[in-house]
Amino acid sequence: MSHLSDTNLPPATNPPPMALSNSGVGKRGYLRLGFELGPEGRTILRTLDRRHPMVVQQALYWDEQLPHLASVYTLSSGGPLVDGDRYRWEVDVGPGAEAHVASGAATLIASMRYDRVEIEQRVKVAEGGYLEWLPEPTIPCSRSHSLTTTELTVARGGALFWADMLCCGRLYYGERFDFERLFRQTTLRRPDGQVVAREVADIVPSVVHPSTMGILGDFTHWATVVMVGPSEVIVPLNNNLHPYYTPNGALGTSLIGGGEAVVVRLLGHSAEGLKREVRGLCSQFRMATKGVPLDDDFPWR
Repeated sequence: MSHLSDTNLPPATNPPPMALSNSGVGKRGYLRLGFELGPEGRTILRTLDRRHPMVVQQALYWDEQLPHLASVYTLSSGGPLVDGDRYRWEVDVGPGAEAHVASGAATLIASMRYDRVEIEQRVKVAEGGYLEWLPEPTIPCSRSHSLTTTELTVARGGALFWADMLCCGRLYYGERFDFERLFRQTTLRRPDGQVVAREVADIVPSVVHPSTMGILGDFTHWATVVMVGPSEVIVPLNNNLHPYYTPNGALGTSLIGGGEAVVVRLLGHSAEGLKREVRGLCSQFRMATKGVPLDDDFPWR
């Protein structure tokens, strides 16, 4: 799927107007969430640092099966990501802490003429920590250009469920892989710097169209799920995931890291169907690690 591996692109032919300068207010979004185990055994959101347009709701404890799990929903008050936006996320889960992080709406990457969107995501899970990362899908609009780099650092004894869902565009408006470039690099490592796995997906429809056989084919939506934990949890979990390929969807798995991580790739035709599949995987992961399933999502979502 990768044809352009160099992310250091030459400057735009036409320099962007001052209104698109990424030094302006709201152009450099920042969010840092730090979860710690509180004195009464409940996970607390100890650190919260944000920069406009990032918005964070207070930690909620609505899950009756895991009453000490802190659930946090994030939002962006600035609407879609536009030319020149630079965003950085940092999520730290301390020893014994349990957290569920989700977004309140899909991430829309708007059309652009001059620049691109750059997003950095840094996730750290300490030994004994537990994190479920379940954002809504990302939708790249026509002529959009985005670069996303993700670093997942998980200590042995920590557990992480991380999902990334993507759409081909706004199908309602007739957009189907009309974006210029969608670059995503994901690295899974240990705290000592050891790289467990790295994936680079660099999709440039004008070079190689994603509908090509062997890439996405007829599918328009896809997701990548990374599950990390002790091998005695991950290996049986992987064995219970049965790869399939049908006209309605596909699933494939790769066991990595000596059996301490599994990468799952899902293909489908709708965001709703993909979200159900990803949430089902998260429920299996929680059952394997915590002994309880994930509750049904809220009706309003």
